[in-house]
Amino acid sequence: MLSGCKSNTFESKITNKIESSCKQNSCAISIKDITDFTWDKMYVFKYNVTLKEVNKVLGVNFANYTEFTRKIIFTSGGKIVYEEEEKTNIEGLVNNEVVFDIPDTMNYKFYNIEEAKFTVIQKEFDRGKYFELMQIK
Repeated sequence: MLSGCKSNTFESKITNKIESSCKQNSCAISIKDITDFTWDKMYVFKYNVTLKEVNKVLGVNFANYTEFTRKIIFTSGGKIVYEEEEKTNIEGLVNNEVVFDIPDTMNYKFYNIEEAKFTVIQKEFDRGKYFELMQIK
């Protein structure tokens, strides 16, 4: 599912949840509270990840790969149950972007369903706002 209409994307569901639940610039969310499908792992990929790396990480061929997009992929029992690619600006953030806590030395991170809980910090920048999600451990 390549995101077309921003209001129907999973990333927009995350931002809607944040904006409706968080009354301050910082709060906590659980991804399983936002999903309406069965999953056990969530993979988040940076825009510069290669198809070869995505396939290796997932252990399956990812048929809908688009270069230079951020990806959120959910699996259940090793099978893809939801996928989304978000457009990006390789030179900086886009308005309402959700930024996961992926280290600079990595192109992806995955979270088990019970580990997909995050502290959210809303930040402003010259083109709008973005949301930093740091895993609660």
